[in-house]
Amino acid sequence: MNTLELEILGKKYKVSSDKGSGEITAMARFLEEKIEEARTAGGMEAPKDILVLTLLTVIEEFWELKEEHRRIVQEIDEIEKTIERHL
Repeated sequence: MNTLELEILGKKYKVSSDKGSGEITAMARFLEEKIEEARTAGGMEAPKDILVLTLLTVIEEFWELKEEHRRIVQEIDEIEKTIERHL
């Protein structure tokens, strides 16, 4: 288990994860980028408001990826059925 200290919007957090420290750091950078995007797009300064907008943005991206994954799995299932019919 890796533990890192991250600073997000001026507050320090200790994060423990089975992920490697490089991966945790990359995820923290991703979060920082999303926070900055939300701050710029929303013109907000209150940390709570910025984090809520950031969370909504990340959830939207997750939702889209989840739907894309579902479609891909469905396509793979259809391809498998087609292959089985031709064997």
